[in-house]
Amino acid sequence: MDRALSTPPAMATGCLAGAPQPVLPATGGLLLRPWEREDAAAYLSAYQDEETRRWHTHRPSTEAQVQEWFAGYRRDWEREKGCHWAVARDGGQVLGRMALRGLDFDDGVANVAYWVLPAARGAGVASHALAVL
Repeated sequence: MDRALSTPPAMATGCLAGAPQPVLPATGGLLLRPWEREDAAAYLSAYQDEETRRWHTHRPSTEAQVQEWFAGYRRDWEREKGCHWAVARDGGQVLGRMALRGLDFDDGVANVAYWVLPAARGAGVASHALAVL
């Protein structure tokens, strides 16, 4: 594409990679934060749920594999390919996942991927987290 004929990008290249991934407060006492090592068991448990499995075809099978995914999420941020957050209570309990993938800085669009643990469903966890993004 000839950049001289296009509008300026919605987001500048380097705006993510040039800073650490933020922690984002959301309504309802929620916090979007980068995934931490200690979150692996909660993350893996989400994929034991039939509803989560129904909508997510890529599934980790071990905590070691989850740790590999977390490392990939950090690389996605550094390469500006995606943004992956744990959705947690202010006290740290993981309730779900929210991710932006397929980032297009020119148009300012991305695809959203998410899940919410069964015990937290119906409480607005996904909608509150998405509203922050």
